[in-house]
Amino acid sequence: MLKTWIEDFKINAQTIDSNIGISPPYVYLDQLKNILFSNDIDSIQIGSQDVDHSDGARTGAISASMLLDLGCKYTIIGHSERRSLFKEDNKIIEEKFRCLESNNIMQVLCIGESLEEMESGKTLDVLNEQITSVLKNKT
Repeated sequence: MLKTWIEDFKINAQTIDSNIGISPPYVYLDQLKNILFSNDIDSIQIGSQDVDHSDGARTGAISASMLLDLGCKYTIIGHSERRSLFKEDNKIIEEKFRCLESNNIMQVLCIGESLEEMESGKTLDVLNEQITSVLKNKT
């Protein structure tokens, strides 16, 4: 699956003026890295779908240093699925943001409101809170 997808990207990546990144599930990060390397593709960056905010012993967690070992250039944080399914709040997202920042990994911050928040007219307040809570202590 990855190999076919990469071939399609390889053809198109050289004809457009933009940055391309792929964030596969963790189990495919190393495979993606090897495919890109073996096909001499440096126009596509590797990213992760999440990171743990600490570097200590956390069984099952993926740390920023592990992502660096895999060649990840960016990480998605704050995705709606992580917020809803894993109960990640703005404080946790801020900790992840700081962790990535201190490890020189680009942060891709996702923001968004729930259906209930949208229907009650709270969209702008929710989005503003998500952004300001993460960026308030930006160095």
